[in-house]
Amino acid sequence: MKSLLIFGLLMILFLFQTSCVKEVEKIVNVRDTVIVIQKDTITIEKYIRDTGTVLVLTRHAETSGLGTNPGLSALGIERANDLAKLLKPTIFQNIYSSNYNRTIQTANIAAANYSLIPILYDPLNQNQWIQDLINQNKNKKLLIVGHSNTIPELLNILSGTKDYTTIPESEYNNLYIVNLAEIGRFSILHLKYGK
Repeated sequence: MKSLLIFGLLMILFLFQTSCVKEVEKIVNVRDTVIVIQKDTITIEKYIRDTGTVLVLTRHAETSGLGTNPGLSALGIERANDLAKLLKPTIFQNIYSSNYNRTIQTANIAAANYSLIPILYDPLNQNQWIQDLINQNKNKKLLIVGHSNTIPELLNILSGTKDYTTIPESEYNNLYIVNLAEIGRFSILHLKYGK
């Protein structure tokens, strides 16, 4: 009887604790990718080093698909808001966007957290641009919003490899955190966020 009572009390305590936990972070290791299933309480701050330059790279959110320069769809606006919420605790000094409606809109939603205006860059001329960007932003935190082909290209330039390939057209939830001491001394963490 005593053991049954103890078991019952433990079950009540367990149920009480699990009902009090609102949101739980779930991290699953898949090769070199860490998948983060976003909850309201999760931020990227714990993945960012305090020293060196930090670049956070992401593809724009989902588009409407209308015209040659589409804006974000309703789902894209929702994802951009999820991204902004995820990034909010991290203080970015600059936010960069290519000059397309979808990237500018994604960047603007995040930039509102910091009262910043995204700085436009040419995604077709990234090699020299990224070198200049790093030289001008030492020890700062930067957000770069690009495209399915330009974000991997930037990662290859930063890593000096050809490891990063075009992001599939159906994927909008990739986030890369590059902790950069200098070109050649870096770490890259690949996260997934949102739905």
